[in-house]
Amino acid sequence: MAAILPILIFLFPPLFPASQPQSQQPPSDLFISSETITVDTGEKVSVDSGRLTVPESRNSSSQRSVSIPFYRLRSFSQSSGKAIFILAGGPGASGLKQMTQREPFQAVCLFREVADVVVFDQRGAGSAVPSLVWSETFPGVPLNQPATADRVAQMMARISAASRDHWTAQGFDLSVYNTEENAADVDALRAALGYDQIAIVGGSYGSHLGLHYLRKYPKRVTRALFYGVEGPDHSFDKPGQILNAYRRIATSIEQTGQFQGRLPKGGLIAAWETAINRVRERPLKTVFHYDGKDLEVWITPLLVQMAGARSAGSRNNPERWPETILAMYNGDYSQAARAGVSLQTTSAPHAMKYAMDLASGISVQRRLAIAEDPASKILGHLNLDLFSSETTWGIPPLSDSFREPVTTDTQVLLIHGTWDTATPIENAREVARYLPNAHLIEVVGGNHGTLYNLLAHWPPAKKVLSRFLSGTTDDLPHRVVLDMPQYSQKTQGPVLPQVQLWNACKSGDLTSATLAIASGADVNQLDIRTGGTGRRPLNWAAFFGHTAIVELLLEHHAQLNATNLSGFTPLHHAVENGQTAVVALLLVAGADRSIANKRGEDPLQTALRLNHSAIGAMLQSQSTPPQQQ
Repeated sequence: MAAILPILIFLFPPLFPASQPQSQQPPSDLFISSETITVDTGEKVSVDSGRLTVPESRNSSSQRSVSIPFYRLRSFSQSSGKAIFILAGGPGASGLKQMTQREPFQAVCLFREVADVVVFDQRGAGSAVPSLVWSETFPGVPLNQPATADRVAQMMARISAASRDHWTAQGFDLSVYNTEENAADVDALRAALGYDQIAIVGGSYGSHLGLHYLRKYPKRVTRALFYGVEGPDHSFDKPGQILNAYRRIATSIEQTGQFQGRLPKGGLIAAWETAINRVRERPLKTVFHYDGKDLEVWITPLLVQMAGARSAGSRNNPERWPETILAMYNGDYSQAARAGVSLQTTSAPHAMKYAMDLASGISVQRRLAIAEDPASKILGHLNLDLFSSETTWGIPPLSDSFREPVTTDTQVLLIHGTWDTATPIENAREVARYLPNAHLIEVVGGNHGTLYNLLAHWPPAKKVLSRFLSGTTDDLPHRVVLDMPQYSQKTQGPVLPQVQLWNACKSGDLTSATLAIASGADVNQLDIRTGGTGRRPLNWAAFFGHTAIVELLLEHHAQLNATNLSGFTPLHHAVENGQTAVVALLLVAGADRSIANKRGEDPLQTALRLNHSAIGAMLQSQSTPPQQQ
């Protein structure tokens, strides 16, 4: 799957970031032991933890090997003797890390009712050895230059060349980090764990890998469940199909009446296009307050496209996307400016991701269709990251036959959301046409995490999925309509003071926050509207770096060290989002640096994990930082 818009993968880290490599020399033998891991809910789980050594290349004389780490969670059914392998997305996401997150772990618990569950990190990703993650940063597009597609393409070609040289200098053949070898790794792990056949579950790139595994090893698979489907020739996105998803989201929002009176003719998509066209001929220079400084940023179509692409279809924070679009339509380009500031520096690209995507390649027909797609006028160069670096990496594509449709008699369940802007639903419809025993459930209102949407918002989901994975296919619907998410910002009627305070702490509206407190809003009330773990007003303000509101809340006796349901203090949230000024302010106020969240991390450990070096140094210091001016 290509980036939704240029370099979003660099600006905004993946949901399940890859772990840093511990060593570049893998162990030589299969190793399995018992281990207890802790998930984000605080629950401790016993697993079989192991590593499997496989050849780096099965088609060359290379003696190098790859170590694949895995967890096996035994089935709750003592007599199952079956296994479900979960294939992580990305490519490059850590399956082991993903399993410890709340929603994926709930799915794992469901699958364990049916069979053993095996999760693992794919070659080059997560805790695999080698892990093709390079902890290096590079200069990006400076603020004194407008951020254009050409400048970003040049930047990406430059950092891709540096990353390629870094790995090849160490003797790595990046061309063998492809889906063909990846599928062979899956089968080697299946055999090593003693399963004759397995069921497979994969989302996004995991479905891409799963489909190839089905083609290559059809007799090994009993059942397959794929969501956020990415077919063999879908690594590069078609702009028109992605725009269709944005239009469906916009239409659903407009029909709620939540934004009545605020939309132009043509609705949210027309508002977005207007905001883009306004700066198309003449980029606009604006001042953006960031990290205690006033920065001048050129607002370009690219930045408006990037800002407008974020959060569309979110069910946890549904108002963010329409509010961002309407703000830009009304001349507030602060979110576009934030994207421009983030472009000043960028991390080294994940070599495994680019090796996998470029090896999967693109057919001639799809390349031509993308080049001629008129939707690029609104969405921009969706595949800029791949097109700008494909010659630089020098990864040869797999054969043309790899990109041909997969046909197999295996029972396959496809679950795909109509709001998926990462892998459009047209992908699933195309894949289903060639699978005689495929069943597609179209989830109206489902996004890229459609599997989790169903489990959270459709009561029959657990029963239906369990029955499918157990061998029953007689109760599968063709269409599921999810309820519209609840909007926290009401545009009709009065807004409750508590809601007003939560929203103000997120947006940075000091006047609104002051009025809400004066009207009786509780400065310590937990906001659980958009997530199961919640955030208090001080957590919201700290996360988004609104120092004035942080000071206001502390003046009104907000609890400095209160935690949310996952153990995060305001200091944790400020550290997590790199808000240096807020971290200093909270430390001056007496924030406790020693509190650990339910991941077992104190704020310093969070800073070190996310490479926030300046914040880490501040937290390690025994002295209190000076009061920020």
